Amino acid sequence: MVRMSPGLIGYMAGAGGSIHVELRHASDPAVALRAMQEARTALFDVGHPECADEPLPSFASRVVAGERGPTFWFDAADVDAYPWLVDQVVAALAAAVDGAGGDGVLSWPAADDGPSVAPPPPEGEGPARPGRWIRRAPHPAPQPDMRAVAGPDGRVYTIGGTEYGVRSVHAYDPAEDRWIDRAPMVVERRKPGVAVGTDGRIYAIGGFAGRTGGRTVEAYDPSEDRWELVAPLGGVGGSNDMVGCTDAGGVIHALALSSGTAADGSRLPHAFQSYDVAADTWTLLPSPAEASLRLVPLPDGRIVTFTARWGEVPRIVAYDPWTGAWSESRGPGSPVGFRLPPPIGAVTFAVDRRGAVYAVGDEGVVAFDHATGGWERLPHRLTPRTEPAVAADGEGTLYVIGGRVLGATTPAVESLRWR
Repeated sequence: MVRMSPGLIGYMAGAGGSIHVELRHASDPAVALRAMQEARTALFDVGHPECADEPLPSFASRVVAGERGPTFWFDAADVDAYPWLVDQVVAALAAAVDGAGGDGVLSWPAADDGPSVAPPPPEGEGPARPGRWIRRAPHPAPQPDMRAVAGPDGRVYTIGGTEYGVRSVHAYDPAEDRWIDRAPMVVERRKPGVAVGTDGRIYAIGGFAGRTGGRTVEAYDPSEDRWELVAPLGGVGGSNDMVGCTDAGGVIHALALSSGTAADGSRLPHAFQSYDVAADTWTLLPSPAEASLRLVPLPDGRIVTFTARWGEVPRIVAYDPWTGAWSESRGPGSPVGFRLPPPIGAVTFAVDRRGAVYAVGDEGVVAFDHATGGWERLPHRLTPRTEPAVAADGEGTLYVIGGRVLGATTPAVESLRWR
């Protein structure tokens, strides 16, 4: 079994892109030479973070039998910009050497041999543990603008998508690491609001239905694999831009963003409303003057959104269900104990059933710690992407599904358990 010299990861991270590796103390020099040749080849399976189809190393020398063992060098300058890649490089080297029957210690020319340590496991392999991304079964039919939600049955569902909306629904089973086709929706939808009701059903709310805005709402029963239409949204006409959530008390809320204008030229108001599962009725609530396609339920029952006009300081806007009023704050802080996430590009939120809030951005992933009132930066994803569907389950596992890589839809799925 291969081990690694302590300090190898630090050496690679600070090598400036020209990285030399050696395999020392191998029991069989001939096997070690072949194993390092396999390791050299395996490096080209490590994708570049800015282009998954391109290998990370731009060059790798041939393997030679050095004084202390077989050695080669490779050029991976972007490791400086993406230090988290070093773990993937070392894991790929170690897995290739092990797979070829080699043993010894992965090292570098100037290293002083000390007690060796185990290399990191390959990304996406091994048991899930807090703080580590795991690669999951790819989505069978990824769509732009599909939504994701953690169901009451422990599965993660993707709903709708594409330019004009689709009816397709898929469920991911974490126990079996596989996707299952589920009954299609009654209505085609793109960007619907999604939420889970106290009745154990998943609700698809409004969204872009066909070629018109949709006010229709339907509910899915996971135990029967069946959708049915329920009461439509009230108030103003449906919106192409819809977001939904379930607050800490189990009440479903939906926010339809208005982009239209009235006959007098004024902008139509946003429509914020709540749904009574037992009565099958929607109730219009006071709407925020400014909002975004983001609703974040907090553990105390309040719901926040945030937005900013061009050139303005971002604002957090919070709805209090007890007073029925919205309040706002400017800057990073908030009277409701919630803060704006750090700048990580366009953000999609997910909230697990413990109340933990995740922000998945184009340039990183962070989680909000209610105990400290701050955001914690999480490890980089295995597949950098934009506009993914995201969901978080009751166990504190965040799922990132699909999205775009270099403008093309990707089927990649990965998960991370935070704490």
